[in-house]
This record gives sequence, C-alpha cells and structure tokens, in this order.
Amino acid sequence: LLHGRKVQPRRIGIVGAPAKAFAPFIEEAFQLPVHVPNDPEYASALGAALSQPTAEISLFIDTEHHRLEIPELDVRESIPNGFSLSDARHRAEEALQMTISQMAPGTPPVTMEITDEQDFSIINGWHKAGRLIRLRVQNRPTWFPGGRSTC
Repeated sequence: LLHGRKVQPRRIGIVGAPAKAFAPFIEEAFQLPVHVPNDPEYASALGAALSQPTAEISLFIDTEHHRLEIPELDVRESIPNGFSLSDARHRAEEALQMTISQMAPGTPPVTMEITDEQDFSIINGWHKAGRLIRLRVQNRPTWFPGGRSTC
C-alpha cells in the first residue's frame, strides 16, 4: 500500500465472538470466501498469550545540560561530555530490553526498531553549545519461540 501496489485479496479471515454470525454477510458483501477459525471467540486471546510483550520508550537528551530522560520509566540521568547519537541508541536498547524483561521475565532478547530519531544542534550566540537528541524505539512484535506463553 505504501508503494502504490494494488492489493487483491483472495479471502477474508475474521475472528471474535460474532464471527460465525457475520461470516455469510461479509462473504456476500465482498464476494470473497470468508475463513472463520475454530473457536473464533478465543482467537485474539490465544494470539495475545503466544506473542511476546511489546513496549515503546522515548529518550530525550540535552548534551548542553548533560541530561538524559526516559519519561515512560521515570528515568533521569546525567550524561558525560561527548554523548553521541550512537550512545543514545545503545542506551535506548538497554532500557527497552530491561522494560521487556520486567514485563515478562525470561523473555529472549528483543529486536529494537527506531520509530523516530532527531538530532539537532544547540546554538548559543555563534557557537555550538550542544545537541538535542530524541529517540523513540519499540520492539518488533513477534511470537514466543516454540509457542511458549506468558500465561
């Protein structure tokens, strides 16, 4: 869809308690076969039980004032001179791994995705005084290996 490709569905899958009742109407409206899984009222719960937890965190860094904040975790830290975008990415990954581990102990390491990244110079007078770095990261949704559940 993002690249302008046409999508031609061949069938429709529906879940939820009313799925069996809605299936004939949806099939007629779209003129496509409709698939309803066994026990559709439990399909979403089963998916939630088998998926790894997901989290998103934000980092706000002000190198001029040597501050790092992660509001979702109520974290405020002092940072050293020369703190870089690479350092910020590393700190974000640490915080995300810690968050997921607290949500579901024993969860294998997650793959971090950067969803927003900004790096601006702070100018004071005619001189560069520091940088404002902002990152928003999340882990990629996935299943537990072997169907292991958090329940």
